[in-house]
Amino acid sequence: MQVILFDLDGTLTDSGPGIMRSVQYALEKMGRPVVDLQALRCFVGPPLKEQFMAYAGFDDGEALEAIRYYRERYTDKGMFENEVYPGIEDILKLLVDRGRILAVASSKPEVYVRQILDHFGLSGYFREIVGAELDGRTSKSEVIEEALRRLGMSTHRQAVLMVGDRDYDVIGAHHCGLQCIGVAYGYGSREELKKAGAAYVADSVSGLAVLAESDEDDETVETNSIDMGNFLEAPLASTSESRSVRIVSDVQEPPYEESVVKKIWRVIYPVLLHFAITTAVTTVGYGFIAIVAIFLLGITDQTEITDMMMHGVVLLTGVANLVSMPVQLKLIQMDERRRKHRQYHYRRRPERDCSASVMLGVVLSAIALCQILNDLITLSNISEIFPGYQETSAQVFDGQSILMLLAVVVIVSPVIEELVFRGLLQQRLRDYLGRGWAIVLSAVTFGVYHGNVVQFIYASLIGVFLGCVLERTQDMRAPITAHIVANLWSVMGMSIVALVLGSGTTAALIADGIMVPVLAVGMWLTFFRAPVR
Repeated sequence: MQVILFDLDGTLTDSGPGIMRSVQYALEKMGRPVVDLQALRCFVGPPLKEQFMAYAGFDDGEALEAIRYYRERYTDKGMFENEVYPGIEDILKLLVDRGRILAVASSKPEVYVRQILDHFGLSGYFREIVGAELDGRTSKSEVIEEALRRLGMSTHRQAVLMVGDRDYDVIGAHHCGLQCIGVAYGYGSREELKKAGAAYVADSVSGLAVLAESDEDDETVETNSIDMGNFLEAPLASTSESRSVRIVSDVQEPPYEESVVKKIWRVIYPVLLHFAITTAVTTVGYGFIAIVAIFLLGITDQTEITDMMMHGVVLLTGVANLVSMPVQLKLIQMDERRRKHRQYHYRRRPERDCSASVMLGVVLSAIALCQILNDLITLSNISEIFPGYQETSAQVFDGQSILMLLAVVVIVSPVIEELVFRGLLQQRLRDYLGRGWAIVLSAVTFGVYHGNVVQFIYASLIGVFLGCVLERTQDMRAPITAHIVANLWSVMGMSIVALVLGSGTTAALIADGIMVPVLAVGMWLTFFRAPVR
């Protein structure tokens, strides 16, 4: 028998907005208004009475009055200003499928805990749901003891583990003779949890998959931070003094060691695969064009055949990208499954945020950056120093159908390039090096991929922006949208600007003067505006 107790707030659900707004309401009623909502994050998790006393200096009676005001708003609105962390239900299902017995032990009043779990359809995963009493037990240790009593595990504590996001969870578990797994994606930091004595800290929801593994499983648990096998498979003891969880190394060490060669191969493999597919498709396409020209059209002039091939580059590139796309999508899906079971150095990622305001910022930023970067490149005369880009562009794009350009250059190419360079290359680099290096290295590789100095400069700079967009949103739709918008502006928007303002240095400076505030607004909406909850 293996039992896992879960905290609710900050562990299963992101309940912070409702709690903080209800606390803000209570403090205002008590004559202690707080304008900065984020200053009340400390109320997410701990028992309310103790936290009101510690935060506001209330005495016992004032704290109880504040709780009454808090519940006045919380029962009406705050309870459901809440959402389940992405991936939690998958983890719960996995644990139940592996035979784990699950329960909830929350400092929130039990009546609220049950309503919230019922609201989100999670109640069925738990054998027992235990919370504080409105006029009784309030401390975390008291809640845990009640959970142990109901589960019949009071004398079998070595088979029970607590999971929570605050030091109160860790301290309460230790007080009851249990070890605690900390979760740093909630409202407590890794440092807070480690200092309190957490046996292991999961940086993401997927990190909790380790609870489903044991030494008996077919696939070895890829974490060396905690010996979960002994905890999960240990026979029940007759005393609460026996505890089977053992720390075997520092929690920050990566549990799954890959050789340097294997890491490098994993990182560059998607780019090489895409290049190989593109080369194969275009080679076959060129051969087909040559055969048609020579044997069906009777063309023997090498220059004319070469011109036909160059005219077909855009179409062949589109076909190659469409062939490569499902392959890259499959690799992304494999990576998502892999990250659920492997503990890399850098796993913690911000929550997904692809709201309308963020996407508007992404679009505005992409337009402005495209215009400004292209103008700067033109004004710097780099394209004159390295004329190869203009010559190649003239050969490839002149005479092409506008529909073909829109389909391939504006839609298909941005999608596959984002899948390869952001969805795979950047994310895999992030697994080993962290987000900063991942953004820069993937952007530089993206620049090199374009094959000439002018496009290297542009693609590298725009690639940094696209990488930052992915880190901000954690949603591939955002960088894909930004890339599509930038390419559309390059193909059509800049021509429209040139028609309106004319050409030359003065026109470019006027256009850029207009685009600078657009860029500022876009960047603010994308990266600096606080998400609306």
